[in-house]
Amino acid sequence: MKAWLVFPLAWFLCAQAPEPATVEGQAVSGASGEPLKKAHVMLLTTAEGGKPPYSAATDAAGKFLITGVDPGHYRLQVQRNGFVYGEYGARGPGRQGTVISLEPGGRLKDLLVRLTPQGVIAGRILDEDGDPVEAVSVQALRYQYVRGRRELVPGRSAMTNDLGEYRLHGLAPGQYYIAASTPGFRGRMGGVPSGPRRMAAAEGGYLPTFYPGTVRAASAAPVDIAPGSEIRSLSITLQRARTLRVSGRVVAPPGTLLRGVGVTLLPRDGNWSLQRKGGPVLDEKGSFDIGGVAPGSYLLAADIWQDRQRASARLPIEVADTNLEGLTLALSEGAEVSGRIRVENDAPADFARLRIWLEPAGDWRMMGSAGASSANSDGTFRLSNIGPDPFHVNVSGMPEGFYVKSVRVGQEPAPESGVDFSRAGGPLEILLSPASGQIDGAVVNPKQQPVTGATVVLAPERREHNRLFKTATTDPRGLFSLRGITPGNYKLFAWEDVEQGAYHDPEFLKPFETAGEKISIQENSRATVQ
Repeated sequence: MKAWLVFPLAWFLCAQAPEPATVEGQAVSGASGEPLKKAHVMLLTTAEGGKPPYSAATDAAGKFLITGVDPGHYRLQVQRNGFVYGEYGARGPGRQGTVISLEPGGRLKDLLVRLTPQGVIAGRILDEDGDPVEAVSVQALRYQYVRGRRELVPGRSAMTNDLGEYRLHGLAPGQYYIAASTPGFRGRMGGVPSGPRRMAAAEGGYLPTFYPGTVRAASAAPVDIAPGSEIRSLSITLQRARTLRVSGRVVAPPGTLLRGVGVTLLPRDGNWSLQRKGGPVLDEKGSFDIGGVAPGSYLLAADIWQDRQRASARLPIEVADTNLEGLTLALSEGAEVSGRIRVENDAPADFARLRIWLEPAGDWRMMGSAGASSANSDGTFRLSNIGPDPFHVNVSGMPEGFYVKSVRVGQEPAPESGVDFSRAGGPLEILLSPASGQIDGAVVNPKQQPVTGATVVLAPERREHNRLFKTATTDPRGLFSLRGITPGNYKLFAWEDVEQGAYHDPEFLKPFETAGEKISIQENSRATVQ
């Protein structure tokens, strides 16, 4: 009798499992159309907290086949040496592509991914006498939008060899600014960098220098890279200027070893990718000495991890016309905070995939994240080793239809400027609501034809609230869906091609404001637009 009960049940469960899907296609060169063999293909789920990607390699004909795929929504990425990585449906190299929808038992065929040949920039870094300089960092930077601000963002980088030579590869087509910068940090625990040219780079008073030879980013000459192009003689002469030194000691709590403490000097103007200087302390006493510092406003930071515990120090400084000596960085242990996630009206919710993470606020983003914590089954959590910086509290892995309704620290709402947990008292309380809004729609061109791969952006009325932005990419039918929307007033925009993150910049959005469609999202509202 038991056997008759077990086997039919097993058959029933197997019958209910969705039939896996299959994806097949081809990778080719976007320049020549030739098939690309040995390319690495990845199929990545768009679901939060999803499983590892499916992968395959292309054959001699550039073709690939991925089987046993669970139904769902995915992105298809392809990578190969000598080419810029690409996504299926993307409008350019390195851009986000189209989401692929796979039904149970579905078979997507003839997916074509065109990869763009990489660009290369090479040359030499010289001093004012025309001699090569070793151990100089050379970066290819591009203007991008970072949290609503247009900034020079570093991409590929390389160090010069003993002949002053560098080579930057893997460059996507576009406009670059090439900059060379020296370490500016004298000495390291365990030894001093060797070689006269290397020491000249560290001690020579050189400022970060842009091609063709200027210290001002606004005066730099852009370098245009076409698909597959190679520029092999782009040289930069480092610009010497009167620079200063910043020195002092790191002081640690009892029991903390100073060997391995890292000291970093970061400019407060946001141009930290080039002027960031630092390294480990000089000795067991915690001495540090940073050279090549131009006048300006900086943040001096020290951090160390020992026995899974973090200790940090922060000191804002102004460098004027003299060296700063005798500074003290007093390390303090990272903060800990406990908290609880609640659901409005005690509605049932699965906390299994919830993660609470801290995002550095404003200009403090240069200090990096403070880690994350999973929620327990009862919604409680604990965040540890939090640095002395302001952070925004974020939640990921929420069940579909949920949004963060409020965040409180103790009895007070979390400030919009971020929470400094080294000073804030009381536990965190995060309130989730299952009553989010949803927008479904389609993007069509003037001929009423669906637009594939268009970027749809839902921008909040108060544009400084970056976490309230929602984005989607239209599928092959021009359809999109935005879910988990926090109730409020918004505008809906759509572009066939737009630089990622540009829509966070209020100045960028100004010319498009009249074209945006106003939408008011209420709790549990569902809107359909076109």
